[in-house]
Amino acid sequence: MKEPVLQITNVTAGYNSSIVLKNLSLKLGNGEVMAVMGPSGCGKSTLIKLIANLLQPFSGCIQLIGYDMRSIAVMFQSPLLQPWLCVETNVALPARLQGKTIDTNSLLTAVGLSGFEKRYPFELSGGEQRRVALARALAQSPSILCLDEPFTGVDELTRERLFELLSGILYNQKISCLFVSHNPYESVFLADRLLVLGRKPTTLIAEIEIDLERPRRAELMKTQQFYKFVTLAREYIHDST
Repeated sequence: MKEPVLQITNVTAGYNSSIVLKNLSLKLGNGEVMAVMGPSGCGKSTLIKLIANLLQPFSGCIQLIGYDMRSIAVMFQSPLLQPWLCVETNVALPARLQGKTIDTNSLLTAVGLSGFEKRYPFELSGGEQRRVALARALAQSPSILCLDEPFTGVDELTRERLFELLSGILYNQKISCLFVSHNPYESVFLADRLLVLGRKPTTLIAEIEIDLERPRRAELMKTQQFYKFVTLAREYIHDST
């Protein structure tokens, strides 16, 4: 693995007296894309909140190596767009709050939304709203990007297009990324490494290296090698439930 930018060591966390994650340890390498899968309620979203400093662990250590919290951007399950702001203002808002000047046109072009600058969220499809949320996260120039089931509720064809779009952005910009998912196809397509969590109190039960060449294109999902990894991921997930 490449030099780590994020290290989680023996973390136990949860809510009130309920333990969700127990003695969890993992590392995210520089420029690595890591997927986290597991049954519903196993703590995948809790892990994102811990990394984003929105939740404090009961015990253990979460360490950024060479970076600080300003280097992390998070895209949640819901796009969380401000309905009274147009697309370009939604994209720019978090970065401007950090005092950064950004080129919204380039970002929207990167996510396939050139010409959508003046539209409002109610004028967008679900897939388009998620592209805006992705552009907003990228506007913060993150070194580490955390994605919490970013394509939930998007139709299959749009989801596949978003897989390829996101994979290209992460590859070209060398962004370290941790994302949680229920979808083995999404996870195998995007990730360099796939972690499978068990039921809570959750521990790591499997780790799969996805040694597929980059950059990745949608045609990859038709190959035997791709399905080999999907089948392996499904087997581990089935064993975790």
